Amino acid sequence: LLLAMVGFAMYSYILGSVMNIISDFDAPLTALRNKLETVHDYLGYIGAPAGIRKEILQYYKEVWKLTHSFDMDVDMEDLPAELQQKITFTINYGLVSKVSIFQTVKDDMLFIADIVSILRPKVCLPQQC
Repeated sequence: LLLAMVGFAMYSYILGSVMNIISDFDAPLTALRNKLETVHDYLGYIGAPAGIRKEILQYYKEVWKLTHSFDMDVDMEDLPAELQQKITFTINYGLVSKVSIFQTVKDDMLFIADIVSILRPKVCLPQQC
């Protein structure tokens, strides 16, 4: 009986150690999947077009291939300036195109892109707006 208990304890220890090694090996891939899922969800939330989504996700995959790590924030500041501009345009185009003084130029994407590039988010309380 004592021999069976020792054998069971050794088996449990070895199995636990193997499972720990496997989970540590999979941790970087889990981080990659989590990052891509978070970014994909964010891009869906802001309504980014499929082409931009694909380009940004590809960027993160390339960063992963080169470094096997990245910052887990969703702030998109780690994207190249061009992709940041595309996201900013996607977020703000609808807003700018609805402003009455821009109605005559809403189809001029270069002009709208210039306007969008100088917009800065500002949070205010309902009583302040």
